[in-house]
Amino acid sequence: MWGANEKRHRAARGIHCVIALPALGSAVTARADNIFESVNTQLTASAGGQHIDYKETAQNQQLDSEKGFQGSYQGQVSVQRDMLGIKDVFLSASFAYAKGRTNYDGSLMDGTPLQAGTRANTSDITVKIGKAFPFTPQGQVIYYVYYGYHQWLRDSTSVYGYDEHYRHHSAGVGMIGQYAVTPQLVASIEGSVGGTFAASMNANIIQGKFNLGSAATLMGAVGLDYAVTRHFHVKAAYQITHFKYGKSNLVDGAYYEPDSTTTNQTVRLGVGYAF
Repeated sequence: MWGANEKRHRAARGIHCVIALPALGSAVTARADNIFESVNTQLTASAGGQHIDYKETAQNQQLDSEKGFQGSYQGQVSVQRDMLGIKDVFLSASFAYAKGRTNYDGSLMDGTPLQAGTRANTSDITVKIGKAFPFTPQGQVIYYVYYGYHQWLRDSTSVYGYDEHYRHHSAGVGMIGQYAVTPQLVASIEGSVGGTFAASMNANIIQGKFNLGSAATLMGAVGLDYAVTRHFHVKAAYQITHFKYGKSNLVDGAYYEPDSTTTNQTVRLGVGYAF
């Protein structure tokens, strides 16, 4: 049996809970609204590994391949802010570098089989400009346009060794979907499609430039961002990029680059400072 005073205390506690629950819900929603600005307004550094899978083909037949793992490093700065009267503008710029050894499996020009190691490094610059659109209190999507520059330097270590320098520019459109799993943890998925242009290759043993045909480039990525504190974040990401080069012109009247495809896969862990 409860006395009158106890009933009043229980009623007061009930009123307090009714008031507190909506307040807590508002706090979670407000935090979800702000977390995307925190996730996307950062200076980040990450490191991990990259796998290169390069193939040259002619008439649907594989001529040679080059595969291997490399150490991979990336620095990035990004911002999501209201700018010039536009809400949730998204800007991003990144530089990635990978270095290591790959394995060549193919043949000499006379058809003699050749397997050799290669010292190689890749560099990538990517700039994105877009706008974020919330679709739930805990989620948003970013649509963007991008510009990219990629180069691949390979130095064969065989007795027939020579240096090659591949490079191309690219541009296209993309989308990032982000969801706040908790007020501290955000998961993201990203995809883009574009095209290469001004693609070329130089070899140190041949005078002249190989102009490579333009083709489509595709990218997909997933990531996690965890806010340890308001400013300090830890991050994990996986990315796959696929692009092609077309058959080149003749150089020195006898040499050309065949069609090729490249698939690069990267896994990185990193830290970020939200500002």
